[in-house]
Amino acid sequence: MARYDALGFSSYLQALVRQAGARVFIGDMEQHKLRAELVPGSGELEPVGVLQGLAMGRPRIVSDPEAEPYLQRARQRFGPGNYEVIALFPQGVEWWMIRRLTQQARRQGLVVCRVNSERNSLRS
Repeated sequence: MARYDALGFSSYLQALVRQAGARVFIGDMEQHKLRAELVPGSGELEPVGVLQGLAMGRPRIVSDPEAEPYLQRARQRFGPGNYEVIALFPQGVEWWMIRRLTQQARRQGLVVCRVNSERNSLRS
């Protein structure tokens, strides 16, 4: 998978889409709602499409100062709010990532009982 520090924000998002099948969105964190789909490369905001097969319960929030133009565009389109750039992965990729992270945590002597991401769950 692509390394963020080697690519930078925009190229990293494009790599997530190409290499892992992720889709990138603007999420309204106050309303727990996806507002728009972000097209990596062009930066265009499009309507949220069909989300079937994506791991909705565990969004990956991408925090970076370079995200600000996208967030500003969301504020202009949807009004004031707490917006974030979010990557959602296909369920199979998500399960693979969780398995790998769990293995790595155990190798470091950490006890992993359960992953709870209810507070971050989103809806379309």
